Amino acid sequence: MSKKGILETRCKRCESNRKNEFNKRRPDLHAKNRHNFHKRRAEYAEKLFKKWLELSNKTFKPMTEEEWLQTCSYFGGCAICGDEYIAKREFFVPFKSGGHYTAWNMLPMCEKCGSVARYQENPFKWFDKYGTTGRRMGLTEERRDKIFSYLIMQLEKAVGPIEHEIKGL
Repeated sequence: MSKKGILETRCKRCESNRKNEFNKRRPDLHAKNRHNFHKRRAEYAEKLFKKWLELSNKTFKPMTEEEWLQTCSYFGGCAICGDEYIAKREFFVPFKSGGHYTAWNMLPMCEKCGSVARYQENPFKWFDKYGTTGRRMGLTEERRDKIFSYLIMQLEKAVGPIEHEIKGL
């Protein structure tokens, strides 16, 4: 049975072999499909980014020291790679891209992750589970989900319940 609940006529291995053979026979189509996939992922990340800015900029409440300590305790180190040493407070959405110093926009990071995060204008591209930047930094899908659930929880405390696909990240 597939992820969509449809009965499959081939086992996973046979289906994988069939797709690999097709990709070898039609490299042009395979390249086009890969390009379209990554293009759609980038468009989706841009859509989420705009919605996040819209929601997070509805209100402004500067992060308190108590909230920062709770954030550090929640992650137990760098939010990205899990390193115990926290070098800095880093913006999820960079200040230059519209982010603010709020509980729903700050993450504890080590020096290495913070230096990479600083140059990412759209964190949804960086945190995309199919992207490579986050994986190179040691961002697992489990940590990614933990980060999003925490930031969404903090945002909901400020603006109320969120009824959007951001909630399902």
